[in-house]
Amino acid sequence: MSNESVPDKPALRQQFRAALHVLSMEERVQGSAQIRQRLSAQPVWQAAKSILFFAPTATEPDLWPLLVEA
Repeated sequence: MSNESVPDKPALRQQFRAALHVLSMEERVQGSAQIRQRLSAQPVWQAAKSILFFAPTATEPDLWPLLVEA
C-alpha cells in the first residue's frame, strides 16, 4: 500500500474548518437541522437507551434540540 492514497488528516481538517468559516448563519442553521433530522431518523438512534452529547463550539453543528427531544 502506498502512502499516496492515505489522506493528510491535518490538511483535511484545515480544509473543512476553512469551509465552515465561510458559511452564513442561515447555512449553519439549515445544516444543523439537516444533521439532526438525519441522526434522529437512524434506527440506532431510535433504539438507543442512552445517548452521549457534547457541547458544540460555534463552528460545530447545533445538536441541542436533540438533547431536549431525547
